[in-house]
Amino acid sequence: MSTFTGVMNEFPGISVDRFDDDNLKSRIFFLSHCHMDHMCGLNNPNGLPGPLYMSPISAVIIRKQFPQIKEVVVLKGNEPTPIHYDDEDGTTKYVTVTTLPAFHCPGSVMFLFETNGVKVLYTGDFRLSKRLMLKMKLLKNVTGSLNTIYIDSTFLSKTYETFPGQIRSATTICDIIKEWLGKSSNHVISLKMPARYGYEFLFIEIGKRLKLKIHVNEGEMAMYRYIPELDNIFTTNSRKSQIHACFDWQNKNGKQLTCNPELDPSLIRVIKPTAMIWKEWQHSLDIVKKEEHENIRVCYSNHSSMSEIRDFLIYLQPKNVELNVVPADALKKQEMLNAVSAMLGNIESTNSDGSKSHLSEWDNLSKLSKLNFTFSKQPKDANEQFPCPPKRKKNS
Repeated sequence: MSTFTGVMNEFPGISVDRFDDDNLKSRIFFLSHCHMDHMCGLNNPNGLPGPLYMSPISAVIIRKQFPQIKEVVVLKGNEPTPIHYDDEDGTTKYVTVTTLPAFHCPGSVMFLFETNGVKVLYTGDFRLSKRLMLKMKLLKNVTGSLNTIYIDSTFLSKTYETFPGQIRSATTICDIIKEWLGKSSNHVISLKMPARYGYEFLFIEIGKRLKLKIHVNEGEMAMYRYIPELDNIFTTNSRKSQIHACFDWQNKNGKQLTCNPELDPSLIRVIKPTAMIWKEWQHSLDIVKKEEHENIRVCYSNHSSMSEIRDFLIYLQPKNVELNVVPADALKKQEMLNAVSAMLGNIESTNSDGSKSHLSEWDNLSKLSKLNFTFSKQPKDANEQFPCPPKRKKNS
């Protein structure tokens, strides 16, 4: 869950992914993607006191879900957009904003903010492999020139050094589904996700590969129906699908379908795509764990792993880093800080000939090992619909 409080030190008057309390003093607003922990305050009946910028897919969702927000502005991908706004004393400010794909969910983007020699990258939630990162020309153009990266640090921990690629995970899940549904027309799959939203890319892969619709509740469908990429992926008719993502959160083992409680539990196979339990996972290991009651866990993450975060920071060489997802526990917070310090101070790169060398040829390596970190605290009592972190407290 994001603990970012909305305000970037470099750009007063701008709020990102947080729309309540002091953020309502901002002049312009940005939304990286439409997941609840990044939308706190958007349900305010008075709307926002300024325009809200986002991707085309996010704009479709926001216009339908929050019609009281009158100024929804679409930003085209990879296209610098000049924006001006007045600060509190009436002075006109100028900023150029460019969006980059974040590969977290449909419509998710990173924001690059630029003005007067200041460059800041806000990632929102992201899952970016090294291969994808190196293909992004805009990232290459800002290497070594970023003042700050506000980064998704969900799995910034040595415990989560690496995850399998999403395609591998999706392929494994599809194979499990095909094998189970092949037993008979009465066998069904129950997809138990750790959160209500965030697994749209996986749903898309399942729907396209298996050419089967996924049954969801009307509540989920209310959001999904506005995402063009999800057309023909879902149905609210439980009789039209053997694949169900209509999980009842009160039914912990998932061996009973909400839509068909009379179904024989022996016909139900529960698949749990998860990342949190896969501590110390390595590429040589399996990505499937079988549990009791025919339950199966598959390693799947829509957030970057420790190694992917490392590749990202070392490639971009920012002067400062701000972590947007930080645990409330002081010990875990310190472990996260230590992990970043070690990561940036002792990185090794594998060359094409297989040998290893320190990245000492990078001029900014000494700066990287002394990065400035800003933390914001985890919310104690998150609102169920729009969980919001508390006001930021900074620690060096």
